[in-house]
Amino acid sequence: MNEIQTNFHCLGPQMERELFLTVTYVIVVFSIIAQGLTIGSLVKRVLSKEKAN
Repeated sequence: MNEIQTNFHCLGPQMERELFLTVTYVIVVFSIIAQGLTIGSLVKRVLSKEKAN
């Protein structure tokens, strides 16, 4: 565990910042894509329940 912490300190502040920004960007893009892919089926499900009532 101590080796991992030591390795991250060798990256330096700029590398840590870039890693943080990259991970954040990937998470945001994945979230937007996942929501975009699921909204259609959600709308269909809600509309079909409204028509049934």
